[in-house]
Amino acid sequence: MLLLRHLPLASRWIPLSILFLMACAPPPLEDPPFPGAVRLGTDCFAERRAATPDECREIAAALVEAYGGQERLENLQFHWLLDAYYRRGTMMSNHATHELWIRPDDHYRLHVDFRGGLAQSLVHEGDTYLALRGESILPTRGASGQMVWWEYESLRLPVSLLADDVSLNGKQPEEIEGRWLYPIEVQDRQHPDLILWVDPEGPVIRVVDGVLPLDVAQTFASSLIKRQTYDEFQRIEGVLVPGKMRIQTNEGSDAWETVTLVESVEFRVVESIPLELFDPV
Repeated sequence: MLLLRHLPLASRWIPLSILFLMACAPPPLEDPPFPGAVRLGTDCFAERRAATPDECREIAAALVEAYGGQERLENLQFHWLLDAYYRRGTMMSNHATHELWIRPDDHYRLHVDFRGGLAQSLVHEGDTYLALRGESILPTRGASGQMVWWEYESLRLPVSLLADDVSLNGKQPEEIEGRWLYPIEVQDRQHPDLILWVDPEGPVIRVVDGVLPLDVAQTFASSLIKRQTYDEFQRIEGVLVPGKMRIQTNEGSDAWETVTLVESVEFRVVESIPLELFDPV
């Protein structure tokens, strides 16, 4: 400070202003989910309560910005190759390669390549199709169609949260696997309800729950909760992508059953995916 006495008055404020900005800046995260992540300062996080509808919109906008920005995500087309390891099945059949393509105009195709044959899920112009392992792809409705659409919707997050017909409602936060996460219920009156569990550090979506109907003729439960947990985020071509995922299910009990562990192999942004690729025939 002695040196400051010999500087002009205006010059003395320069280092002091820098110190002020450093004091006001948020502290660095101990375990950031990706480089450059910050803690979102929405009041509900500091007060550990459910987000209001306005706060939900603020959180949604922050998620979109963190994941790549609205313009990029609204026009995003990509090809994604993943390795999946199923907890059910024999040692010869519990591994599969997932290969998926997605366009933002209600087109999605997933190939699940087992040693015993190919299974497929497809969204074409909003209609859903499904092929079990080794079988032909056919239109699907009801519970199976909802399941396919849920897969597509979860891949369109978070930019789909900005749609005008989407309702966002905050729920009470809970501690999940050592992190306080803030659930936001997503409803659009046409598709299965989603519940996002938001980590304010990032911010990122750590968990997505979908409440899906079941065929009551084949099970005692009327609905299934399907949960996807995301981790090891990385930025690829400007898009934030999880490197690892865990899929769990719950049919109304207190216990979650881990069904599938998924690891990202290659994520690639594609300038244009031809519509012919999504032809169900």
